[in-house]
Amino acid sequence: MDSAASANLPTPSGLLRFACVHCRKELEVPATLARVSGPCPCCGGQITAPQANVVAGSAAALLAKPPPSRDLPPPMPPVEALPLSPPSGPPAPGPSAGPRRESNAVPVEQHGRGIFDSSEAPAAHQLNTGHHPVTLRRTGWRRWMDLGIVSVFTGLTIATVAALRYTQPVENTAVPGLPANMNEVVEAETRRLEMNRTEAEELAQASVRGYLASASEQAAATHLLPPPEGISLPPFPPFAGTLPRAYDVKSTRRVAGTDRFLVTVQPKEQPGPVFVVEQTENGPRLQAGPITQQSAGLFQKFLAGIGQGEATLYTEVRPTLKESDGERSFRTRFSGLSEFQLIDVRPAFPESGPPQVFIACLPPGGEAAKVFAKRSHDPSWRPSLIRFRWEHAPVGGPYAKVVSFIPGSWSGDRLLPASPPNNTARLTP
Repeated sequence: MDSAASANLPTPSGLLRFACVHCRKELEVPATLARVSGPCPCCGGQITAPQANVVAGSAAALLAKPPPSRDLPPPMPPVEALPLSPPSGPPAPGPSAGPRRESNAVPVEQHGRGIFDSSEAPAAHQLNTGHHPVTLRRTGWRRWMDLGIVSVFTGLTIATVAALRYTQPVENTAVPGLPANMNEVVEAETRRLEMNRTEAEELAQASVRGYLASASEQAAATHLLPPPEGISLPPFPPFAGTLPRAYDVKSTRRVAGTDRFLVTVQPKEQPGPVFVVEQTENGPRLQAGPITQQSAGLFQKFLAGIGQGEATLYTEVRPTLKESDGERSFRTRFSGLSEFQLIDVRPAFPESGPPQVFIACLPPGGEAAKVFAKRSHDPSWRPSLIRFRWEHAPVGGPYAKVVSFIPGSWSGDRLLPASPPNNTARLTP
């Protein structure tokens, strides 16, 4: 059926059938929408439903010829006052369609629903065929993770800006009474002491060589310091036989309370005598006591003459180890000396054989016990100049008693300056 034959013909169901003036597709609308304009459901072109005009025999002709098959578009959802825009570009050709007996057309109301509307504004009847914009907003835990990252970054940025804005450089304030460049002063003093130490070691070796090369006793005496009480000057020459040619520095330490050094010099490659060189205001001098003790064998003579006399010796001492065999044997033998403090004593200079170690006693409450109490926490051997005396106990026989610790450069102690009248000088460690 062509468009002219099918136009203006009402169907038996009360519908108007006509062809679109744009895509030539046959359409079917209720007869009540005659002369109503709207978009074509196939191509979107603006069309107007014709006036119904019943022609005799047209119904029978329509019934005699079966309607062609066609595919109708799916029903459109209700649209509430959406602006409709006409499609851009030429109408898209649709598949061949024909009328179907069952009513699949969507009934259109006149209040903004369906294909046609009685409104005079054509734009009000156009459908919005645009796509919804794509959003990158995250949901769920990802959204909270993004929020946390942004919060941390923002906090760090604020903290950095605040630190740069409000942080002020710390000014080194000088302590009253101290120089402003205290670090530089300490470094300079350290370098000075190290240079003095090196110089003291070189002068000590030269002094030892000068003493051994002396031609007379008077010349040798110019290199010596006076010996402490109880020790005589060494004989000349002090050592018999051939002496070592090369000497090395064994130890170097500062004399307590001064900037001078005490250097111990001994043979470099073979056993021999040990010399103690002390820096004085008149230059380096050798201590006569260590030379006399080694050349005369005073330490061995004191131990050999058990129970007889007293001696001033250069020794190394330490607290007697508790519960040792020597300590238990001594206290078992001398039961009356249970209140005495015991110390281990050995010679300060090397000997040909194993060192002789003996136990000496410190009377409780005495001056020697008070001096040693300040160093009793140190269990290692420490050099000391000590005056010993043999005593006889009621039970057990003779024992060595510590009379006093003699302060001096050897033991790290120093004598106090002269005290005012009516005051007694006290020994300090």
